Amino acid sequence: MTHRLVELAVAGLVNDQATTVLVESDIAAPVRDLVERVLPAPYSDVVKCRLCAGMWIGIGQAVVGMVGRHPPTPSSALPGARLVALIIRALAIAAAGRLAHNLTRDYLHPYQPDDQ
Repeated sequence: MTHRLVELAVAGLVNDQATTVLVESDIAAPVRDLVERVLPAPYSDVVKCRLCAGMWIGIGQAVVGMVGRHPPTPSSALPGARLVALIIRALAIAAAGRLAHNLTRDYLHPYQPDDQ
C-alpha cells in the first residue's frame, strides 16, 4: 500500500512538472503555437489550461504505467475493466499533480500582493 502511495506521489510530481513545462515554459512555446494553429478552440486549450494539460498528461502517464505492468487478473477479463482502471489511474495522477501544484504555489511561493 505504501509503495503505491509513494508511486502516486511521484507520478503527481512528474505530472505537475510536465504540465508546467507544457503550459508555461518558453521552450514549449513552439509546441503551444503549433497546437493552436492546428486545433480549433476549445481543443487547443489543452496546451493553455493547466487542468486540461494535466489531465491529458495523466492519461499518458497511466497508459505508459499500465502497459506490461501487472499480470492480468480475473477482473481484467471483464469488458471495459482495463479501461476503467486506466481512467481511475489517470484521474489519480492528474489529481496528485494538481495537489502538488497547489501546495507548491501556496506554501513554497505564496501570493505576493502587487503593492509590496
